[in-house]
Formats: sequence, structure tokens, C-alpha cells
Amino acid sequence: MINESKKLVGPFLIDLKNRFREIAGEDQLIDKEEFRNGLGIENHEISDRLFELFDQDSSGSVDYGEFVTTIESMVDGSAKDKIKFAFQLHDLDNNGFIDRNELRILIKQSFSENNLDYDEFQLDLLVDL
Repeated sequence: MINESKKLVGPFLIDLKNRFREIAGEDQLIDKEEFRNGLGIENHEISDRLFELFDQDSSGSVDYGEFVTTIESMVDGSAKDKIKFAFQLHDLDNNGFIDRNELRILIKQSFSENNLDYDEFQLDLLVDL
């Protein structure tokens, strides 16, 4: 059966709920460390930024509603929603722009995540293109 409602349903939603409960523990809230460890994200800059996007009310923890809403926007959101999320992920200072430093961090993280060797000169060339 096709999910035309654009909502997370069925086994996927059950898996998400179980994963949330597993990560959150007894208090049913996910803090930064639980988020990083539970999702297996080794890079602290990326995990911290993702955490900030999931923590929609800036309370310092992610509840189940925030968790599902953010996942829904990534999975079922429009192309514009997905682009906005990707942009927000890399706009580290939330000023509405991706500056040279943020671009440098993005490229550096991409190289690292893909186990690519680079030197500072190559990185500078890419940032200054």
C-alpha cells in the first residue's frame, strides 16, 4: 500500500519510535551525548549541529515529537524543505549565509568522511574558487 499522506507510518514509524526509546533511556529525552552515541556520529561538529536542528525548542534535549518532526521533514518534506535543512546544517552561526569558514569546514568534513587525503593548500584553492 502506498503512503499518500506523506506521514511516517507502519513499520518505519515503529522502528523510529523504538530507536528513539533505545537512545533516550528512562527520561525519554535525548541529550547531545546520547544523540551522538545513539546515532553513531563520530564527528562532534556534525553531531552537535544536527542535534541543534533536532532540538527545535533549544531546551538542550530532543523529545519524541521533535525527533519525529525533524525526521519527517527530511524524509517526506518538499525539495525546498530538504534544501533548507541541508543549508541550516552548514550555516553554523545561523546568520543566513555560508561564509568562507563554514565552507572550509564543510569541505574538510567531506574529505574526512570519505577518507580523502588533502593539504591546506588544496583546501584553500577549493574555498577560494
